[in-house]
Amino acid sequence: MNDVTIPPLSAKIIQTTTAAPPMSVIFTPSSKQLNKQHIFTPHAILTINNNVTTTTLLNTTTTIQTIPKGTTIGQVKYHEDNKCCYVCPDLQGNYQHHISAITSCSIQQKLTSHSPITSTIDELISHLPRTQQEQIRPVLFKHKSIFNTSKPSIMKTNNIYHHIPI
Repeated sequence: MNDVTIPPLSAKIIQTTTAAPPMSVIFTPSSKQLNKQHIFTPHAILTINNNVTTTTLLNTTTTIQTIPKGTTIGQVKYHEDNKCCYVCPDLQGNYQHHISAITSCSIQQKLTSHSPITSTIDELISHLPRTQQEQIRPVLFKHKSIFNTSKPSIMKTNNIYHHIPI
């Protein structure tokens, strides 16, 4: 679409274009340029309509980052949408950019070192170099409830479509 500017320590939801036809896809991030800038985008199940889809970019640095128009951020692969549930984005054209701040305080200090959540997050990022671990850890701890598997939870949203294979 256009150049994307992401404020420091924040996430931005963006619209991206693809040559793929309308379908449900598995998105896999693959941009070395984004990794060098410490910009991350999650693996996701996306819906493509009119060659456009929506994804999130996370800026883990303390400086503003700009992603040039035309940057390839990943690959998509066909996904049979009847095999899982996913959130369907607003397809009415009422899309607005959304920016959410990432707190810069040390969230990790608020958790005990023996917390199951801490262990889960540390295990998830153990394959990354230490500098990247230190940058992504606060982002993951901000959303630590996602990694808490000690009790069941229910997602509250009106945009869930459940597909049951027949």
